[in-house]
Amino acid sequence: MHIAIFGGGQLARMLALTGLRMGLEFTFIIKQSQADESRAIRQLGRVLTYSPDQESSIASLLTQLGAVDAVTMESEQLPDAVLAQVARHHPLRPSLSAFSICKNRLAERRFLESLGIPIAPYRHLENLAELDHIEQPVYAKSLTEGYDGKGQFYIRDNQQLQHINTQTTANGWIVEHAVIYSQEVSSIAVRALSGEIALYPLTANRVEDGILRMSYAPARRVSEAAKAAIIQHTQTILRALDYVGVLAIEWFVIGDRVIVNEIAPRVHNTGHWTVGAGCTDQFENHLRAISGLPLGSTQSRGYAGIVNLLGTEKPPLATLNSNNTLHWYEKRPAPRRKMGHVTFYNASSTKLRQEMLAFENALTTVSSKASTPGV
Repeated sequence: MHIAIFGGGQLARMLALTGLRMGLEFTFIIKQSQADESRAIRQLGRVLTYSPDQESSIASLLTQLGAVDAVTMESEQLPDAVLAQVARHHPLRPSLSAFSICKNRLAERRFLESLGIPIAPYRHLENLAELDHIEQPVYAKSLTEGYDGKGQFYIRDNQQLQHINTQTTANGWIVEHAVIYSQEVSSIAVRALSGEIALYPLTANRVEDGILRMSYAPARRVSEAAKAAIIQHTQTILRALDYVGVLAIEWFVIGDRVIVNEIAPRVHNTGHWTVGAGCTDQFENHLRAISGLPLGSTQSRGYAGIVNLLGTEKPPLATLNSNNTLHWYEKRPAPRRKMGHVTFYNASSTKLRQEMLAFENALTTVSSKASTPGV
């Protein structure tokens, strides 16, 4: 079976590493401008490049692609026009309609409103200059291409708004009231071609400056009412989109209530703990779903978590112990860039958290020594 993936980053890499042991074949489709950044998928399959603004390049891509059983995506940063041409010739999973809704924050929120699923109060603005005063702290988020803290601003007052407005050029904004919540959690779900749905245990997230630093599952201190609402809403979203593959939804938990923060139409950073946790991980289940295979188990055998490695230049092998595993992405190092992650497993939720925090402290110590002359 032959799978094509739009993208050449760490998610494409992890999908391929999983699929190769399943006997699958892969082709990676990347923009010509990103060809130098394809180290993560090196030697994992054929690589095709295209220029989104050149019809001849896209036509050549379709000719070279040949026969594939399914095409999927590792990122939302893809033009609908290119995906639409591919979808005319090959099964695109998730579908273009589902993907287009989830990649645009305004379309996403209107879709959720139509389903009666709770979201934060918001305004749609063409330019932040239209936001002439701040009644309370708000988040300004670009309609597209905002991730890992990019294209997102927390605005507390009018002075800060004026500063931000001079440096932003995004094509439209969503401005949301800042929500006071007890924790952020993710529901990682998968829907098969048959319509079968499976959900992994809820994942608790710690986010700093818009970037995920740590996740663990199952999430603690989430009421049964909140869990039931998340499960019901997640299933409703999957069915309404006629979605195929893994879908990640970030939620804000407010007592027994929940509201949607973001939807990601792909495998997700907050689902990385599933690799090695005793279940069928999110990457295999995504491949199973888009290939028309039955879904695997989503039940973990214990407690699991991840710590992301941001801007780390070398794999931190010296900080590992018997309960964790390093996943390195083979990317060029840059500040705040996700270079890899470390997974943790334990029969005790408390011990899991202790080990994760101890690892973070050890990692900080190692990084400090490496950057200090003479140490």
